[in-house]
Amino acid sequence: MIYPQPQLDLVRNIKDLEPTITSKTNFGLAFEHLDMNTKDELLGQKEVRQAIAYALNRNDLVAKTVGQFDNRAQVLNNRYFVNNQPEYEDTSGGLFDKQDVAKAQSLLEGAGFAKGADGIYAKGGKRLSFELMTTQSNPLRSNTIDVITQQLKPAGIEIKKFLNPDIFAGKEKPRSLEGGQFQIALFAWVSSPYVSGNQSIYATPKGDNIGQNYTRAGNPKVDALFPQINAATDQNQIKELGNQVDTLLWEDMYTIPLYQKPTFIAYNSNYTGIVENATNAGPLWDATKWAQKS
Repeated sequence: MIYPQPQLDLVRNIKDLEPTITSKTNFGLAFEHLDMNTKDELLGQKEVRQAIAYALNRNDLVAKTVGQFDNRAQVLNNRYFVNNQPEYEDTSGGLFDKQDVAKAQSLLEGAGFAKGADGIYAKGGKRLSFELMTTQSNPLRSNTIDVITQQLKPAGIEIKKFLNPDIFAGKEKPRSLEGGQFQIALFAWVSSPYVSGNQSIYATPKGDNIGQNYTRAGNPKVDALFPQINAATDQNQIKELGNQVDTLLWEDMYTIPLYQKPTFIAYNSNYTGIVENATNAGPLWDATKWAQKS
């Protein structure tokens, strides 16, 4: 049994092994997103982060990446709940459903940026040129950055790809997420069924204690909602509070959700009882029920 991150060639090659091998593509609780480091001089400006969001065409991004091997893939407009959860709501207000280069440029020019001879906006000698890092050996993410690079260029924003071997290392690696010497990062969050786990991702850092909030930003209104959502036992209340938090996160734009990440499981068809678990428990959750066909 294998449970890898799905890649287009991998999915196609495994499906060629049917019926000896059974394979399935599903949609779990993981989602791809961009984290912007607000300690960066330029990304610390809200207008720059918003401009990046407006310059993205996430529908096109989905079509050119995960949509290639599963036509159910769609844009994600929530960080607390994924598309196929009953609590899911589009909390973006529809503001980023379509690419809006003119809006992105208007925001930048209103913030004092001017387009240079190379087509890239700059202010005070600082060009809007950002390093976007992600994991190594993941063609899907590498392709995602290529698409983002093409989309942001017309808006006067330059992207440089960095496949970082140390992205998930500790503080001893300065260019890791924890080390903090990065600009934008592309990776996935794998959620649990309990939304209380999201607090460490979005809570305002306290000194050097950033938790998992690699954007290093926060909002007092979001922080005030965490005790309520963590104590809630009624699912309707959890839904309401979670979507309130996410609405505020759209306003701040420290992080941009891209799409609910497909999962891919494949196993020898001679076995029964293998059922994927969409949470961070993974596919081994019911391994005691696996059996070989007689």
